[in-house]
Amino acid sequence: MIERRWTTRTPIHLDVEVLCQGAGMLPCKALDIGLGGVFLRTNPAEILPDPNVELFFLLGAGESRIKHKIKAKVVRATTQG
Repeated sequence: MIERRWTTRTPIHLDVEVLCQGAGMLPCKALDIGLGGVFLRTNPAEILPDPNVELFFLLGAGESRIKHKIKAKVVRATTQG
């Protein structure tokens, strides 16, 4: 499959929680990120057809870690993440 990204992705290893309507919070790992999106490793069977989700993650070190929340859209689900 040919990737059609308009921005480059940077490898990352970050714990993320995905809030899906009807499924609650789903734990996953962010494997790469860029201006155009993020690749999350999770069980694709847990992502419901509603593509609108919220992502929760912590950034920072030690006591200065801050929890962030962003709205996102599921554009593809595969067995790889």
